[in-house]
Amino acid sequence: MQTSIHKICAIYILLFNIMSLPALSVTVSTSLNNANAEVYLTQSYDIDKSTDLRVQTGLGEGTIIQTQWASGQGNNNISQYLGNEDQSAYSAITSESNLGLNTNTLVTGTKLDLSTSLEASGETRSVLSGSAGSSFAVQETWTLGGSLTSNQDLTVQGEKVRADQSTGIIGALGYSLGRSGLKDKEVEVTGGLNGQGIVFSQMTAIASDEARASGEVKSISLDSKSYSTTKATSAQEETYSYLSSCDGLHSTLRANANEHVGVQQNIAAENGIMAYASARDGTDFISFAEEGSIASGSILASTGTNPSINKDLTGDTQSMVLEATPLAGAQLFALPLPSTTRPSSIIDNNNVEHIFVRGGDGALWDNKDGNWYSLGGTFSLNPSAVKDGNGDIHIFVRGSDLALWDRKVTSAMSGDWTSLGGQLSSSPSAVMEPAYSNRIAIAAKGTDNSLWIRDLYTTTMTSGSWSKMGGYMKGDPFLVASNDGSNYVYTLVRGGDDELWVNKADTGPTPVSSAAWYGFGGTLTSELSGAIEPVANGFLKVAVRGSDNALWMCDIDLVASPSGNIEYAWSSLGGTVTSNPYVTFDTSGNIHTFVRGSDNQLWDSKGTWGSGVYEHNWYSLGGLITSDPKPLMNPNTNKIDIAVRGGDGALWVNRMNPNIPAYYNWYGLGGRTI
Repeated sequence: MQTSIHKICAIYILLFNIMSLPALSVTVSTSLNNANAEVYLTQSYDIDKSTDLRVQTGLGEGTIIQTQWASGQGNNNISQYLGNEDQSAYSAITSESNLGLNTNTLVTGTKLDLSTSLEASGETRSVLSGSAGSSFAVQETWTLGGSLTSNQDLTVQGEKVRADQSTGIIGALGYSLGRSGLKDKEVEVTGGLNGQGIVFSQMTAIASDEARASGEVKSISLDSKSYSTTKATSAQEETYSYLSSCDGLHSTLRANANEHVGVQQNIAAENGIMAYASARDGTDFISFAEEGSIASGSILASTGTNPSINKDLTGDTQSMVLEATPLAGAQLFALPLPSTTRPSSIIDNNNVEHIFVRGGDGALWDNKDGNWYSLGGTFSLNPSAVKDGNGDIHIFVRGSDLALWDRKVTSAMSGDWTSLGGQLSSSPSAVMEPAYSNRIAIAAKGTDNSLWIRDLYTTTMTSGSWSKMGGYMKGDPFLVASNDGSNYVYTLVRGGDDELWVNKADTGPTPVSSAAWYGFGGTLTSELSGAIEPVANGFLKVAVRGSDNALWMCDIDLVASPSGNIEYAWSSLGGTVTSNPYVTFDTSGNIHTFVRGSDNQLWDSKGTWGSGVYEHNWYSLGGLITSDPKPLMNPNTNKIDIAVRGGDGALWVNRMNPNIPAYYNWYGLGGRTI
């Protein structure tokens, strides 16, 4: 006991001396063991110098009792590990802003108790987990920003593990999660925000002779979705339920895994509601999905003799065909969006916005109307989405085999991956062929650095072929379809000489044939994008970053003179550009070019038509972005939605009024590192 007391005194002296040093942060590790019983406590602190930490520890006959208080600012990590034979408990708190933490610990020869009381602002994560033999229970909460208040408790005694949580989050992106399991059985309940809002939750997870979890979620979301989910699985069985709302949501949750598995949600929600449930038993699978503006009642999914789903909903919900599983944002926050990715967005035939991104797992993910879906696959570089004449969406990517792949997404969120061959060394760019409703043109740089175009007949998904357009190019091509009734498509490329080159191709014959290459000079230091003025025989506008890092625009008259020449002119729009620019037109015919500035914020160079010319002005749209921007004119809101990867690795959207660019809002949609 004398040795243990001396060790505690040494810890206090070490903490006092180290925290007095003029360092940005300090790391302290401690380990306590009670010789009277096989019980021990290990701790690790990685604390900012602005943080106060106090520890009181008592060692009794086979018992360790400890209380900790921590408060401060900065980047702080505090973790504890408790052990007793095959029992263990673990707590980890990370905070990047203000932190107030109280922790109580009890370790005996038969029991482990660990509780935390946390108040924090800024990005914060708290995990409390315990195990005994094959049983485990976990409580977890995380938020990107705003404020978080959470009380978590864990008890491990005998073969039973119990974890409780009461949490409130006010901010952008966040969730609470309770999970427990034993052997091949596992249950989970979650509640959270896919964007900004407020969520309060209470959750319990228990593992003993069975796994069970329960909870209550109350949330209000702001222009995104809040959600609650339940899940129960065993070796051959699975039940799952999902509820989301773009306004208010209240749900009580239950999940159980014993001989069979089952989940239940009692719900009350309004506005932008989706309710989904599924049950699987071996190869038998059933599911249902409904959407509406108001709903209350219950959803029950279970397995037994056969999988079954019972729903008792009142309100105005109607059945919808949904062949994919909507996922809780909590499942995506562990997936950073690669820094090289640029989102691709599109509006479907139901006027619903989809934003496609490459997830941290290398797969394709779809954020549809605030709900997340995994579309599988493995690819690199940027996706390119196109909607065909039937309303189906095609997302083209370069696969891990360097071939071109198409993931088709129907209105029911079904679809398959199709290989279109080829060997790509760039991201693809795709457009509908201007004279056809069932043919898509896809441009890419081949491994020979020349331009290749692949046409695809969407009615068969097997017809079409590759055509070599020649040339020598750097980076990604950008494909633009004509709007004058012709069959032509124009591929914009950065040539090997760093000048602007445009390939004019005729999509009428099969295969696609090159009509001509045109060089337009300039000195490019970025990828490029372009759009044709929304009038007949309009000019092609091409945006690039010049050698002076300013934004430059080339105006190209697509109507060739009798001599075969095409008139063009370059103009500097100023600014300091640190990304690849992306240009689009709004419904008023004004042109917008979006870039990341030297301050890493999103900027818009708006060109307003007047007196026969476009008058350009710069507007700051704020944020902290780490990818190229991808704008989309949204007809539902008459605003431009600009999708980017944020500084936190998440997908963010800036919703801007194109008539008054200073009027905008940022919305976080998740998919980030925790």
